[in-house]
Amino acid sequence: MPGIHMRVAIQNFAASLLLFLLATSFLRPVQAASPAGAAQLISGSPQTYNLGGNGDSGLAIISQNGRFVLFASTANNLTLTNNKLPGTAPLFNVFLRDTSNQTTTLVSVNQSGTGGGNADAFPAGISTNGQFALFESSATDLAANATNGTNIFVRDVINGTTTVVSV
Repeated sequence: MPGIHMRVAIQNFAASLLLFLLATSFLRPVQAASPAGAAQLISGSPQTYNLGGNGDSGLAIISQNGRFVLFASTANNLTLTNNKLPGTAPLFNVFLRDTSNQTTTLVSVNQSGTGGGNADAFPAGISTNGQFALFESSATDLAANATNGTNIFVRDVINGTTTVVSV
């Protein structure tokens, strides 16, 4: 029955692709407090949330309850701390969007708290309550134990700490 397996695989791929496309730009609310049918921009600028960020966004991971969205973006206008220097190549940073509070937090923040890390970062997982965000990066300025090569990090968003967990 190869045809059945292929049809299921295509359906699963299509559903995953649709979820990816919806989550990277907009998320339909699943909570009763949200207006029926309304969509919320996830990767928007804090100055103008009706407009998207000024870079590419994707690789979204949605928490089990739908409140939190972890995603990667090259945009430098999603938070006040991820501005890039003019003339530098855009890097992917990891962000956490709280759809209930309508806030966006830079997760792959450098140790000084002044911006993103010195290399690309990509989301890997999120806790149900949005406190812990797991991501990978080869950046060396995200935590004290970060070494050359790709590492796995966990960010405690509430306490503002990043730990290397792949050592």
